[in-house]
Amino acid sequence: MPSAKKKELNLAKSVGELNKMAQIQDKIGKNANPKPWINSAEKVYKKAVDDDVIGDEENAFVLYMRFFNIMQEVTKTTKYQADKKYYSSIIGRTALNKAIERAEKLSESLRERYKKLEEETKAAAIENDRKAKEKEKSETANTKNVSNTLQDIDDLLNGKKTSSQTSADVYKKLHINHSSILSPIDKKSDEKGICKLKTRTVH
Repeated sequence: MPSAKKKELNLAKSVGELNKMAQIQDKIGKNANPKPWINSAEKVYKKAVDDDVIGDEENAFVLYMRFFNIMQEVTKTTKYQADKKYYSSIIGRTALNKAIERAEKLSESLRERYKKLEEETKAAAIENDRKAKEKEKSETANTKNVSNTLQDIDDLLNGKKTSSQTSADVYKKLHINHSSILSPIDKKSDEKGICKLKTRTVH
């Protein structure tokens, strides 16, 4: 029985791609002995069942289809045609039927999952693009503000009128504390200093 928890999609992006993976590279010759191919097909089928049980839909689909494709090639051989009953008994009709049935169900499930994944990927791309544009817009605005402030400072230093701001606005932007720059002299401290100068003896 297939697992309720399905493994993440990582093998392909469509059922069409999986079908290509299921194709067998070496075609079986008409005069070839079908037995070795049948033995290989049985191993492929068992692995497909194992992957199906653990919820690996992609691998299970590929292997079920590969099993089916091997069997299709086997039926084209001369020896199979000469003794269909014998070779059919070796292959096992139950396994062949189950492979076809599971491949069809997996195909339906995978099509839905690939479609959902594609939609999620597109949505994520749109969101990332939106965030990138917002960031760029914010950085552009900050750069413009800094540029305007620097221009206003330059205008103030040269005795020109600023674009639309007073000198206080410019200082505020730069976070300059006026009191720390233009702090008044402490009168008492100043008087003490003067007194000290007066009482100093010159030798």
